[in-house]
Amino acid sequence: EYLGGGRIALLTDLFASSCGGPNIRAALAHGSWQSYIEDDLASMDIDTSSGPKKKKKNMEVWNIVRILLVAFKTVATSEEEASLLSYTPQFSFSASTIRNMKKALDSLEHLETLEMAASQYLSSVASKQSSCQNILALRVPTPFLRDFINRLAITNTNSEQNTWTSCDVFAEYDFNVALSNCAAARALLCETDKFTKSYTKLLRESLDELESDNTIVTRQYRRTIRLVNMIEETLSLYSFSLYVALLFIQAKVNDGTDETVDVNDTLLQAVKRSRMCTSTFSTFLPTNLERSIKAANEFSRGKAIKILIRNTGFFNFNERDN
Repeated sequence: EYLGGGRIALLTDLFASSCGGPNIRAALAHGSWQSYIEDDLASMDIDTSSGPKKKKKNMEVWNIVRILLVAFKTVATSEEEASLLSYTPQFSFSASTIRNMKKALDSLEHLETLEMAASQYLSSVASKQSSCQNILALRVPTPFLRDFINRLAITNTNSEQNTWTSCDVFAEYDFNVALSNCAAARALLCETDKFTKSYTKLLRESLDELESDNTIVTRQYRRTIRLVNMIEETLSLYSFSLYVALLFIQAKVNDGTDETVDVNDTLLQAVKRSRMCTSTFSTFLPTNLERSIKAANEFSRGKAIKILIRNTGFFNFNERDN
């Protein structure tokens, strides 16, 4: 209570951050800045012939020093002032995971904005193969995913003053413990974001090629058209992968009390299968569309995926939207 949630969050990020923060204690203990310190000491030597050597300012170390000064000043403030500190965790399991959830969803929503541009070319190819229907059925609406993420996110209890309180610290700690056991799901979040952005870049290039060049040779034209035509399958697979990751994290946060799914078996297998499938799908998408479709189709017919769909009432999405 005396330190306040904001000060605890700041000091934790500085000295015990687990997800990419400064982690000053470990950095010093492992000699991460040893070379900078040696360079700084060497620059203090004086050469009588040419005068003092020029000092090189290393911005990474300088930024850490400034952060430390802010932290020391913050710790020295009164309890009343500390309670108003608006700092919230940035490098905890919770903060980084929620950030990755939103990044993956933002990438999916950005890809959705290209559907209209791609739709004019969809009629240029034959109708979807029957094997693609299972893939298309996996698509999860992005508004539903957005609501799902918002329900999972840790928010400030003192929302009026936008401050991080001691109650938030304890609530986030429990969330961090649960997320520490979700390594595969957290990796799937990052991979979904990466693969979505990769296809978005490829799609943009293909659309630009189709719009600007009318002299494409027949074989290349067909290949480009087919790549554009994969937008629905891609959105379906990646949105479902994000959904699987969110389900696993929700189940772990709920400490396995959600009886609609088996956390230790079905969901874990679904996460593993999602990671394997999205990796194969993304790898072969630019060069071998048949291989990508085959991987996604086999994924949609997998035992864990079928059980997950049945137990979560997945096919009610369209009914909810209507």
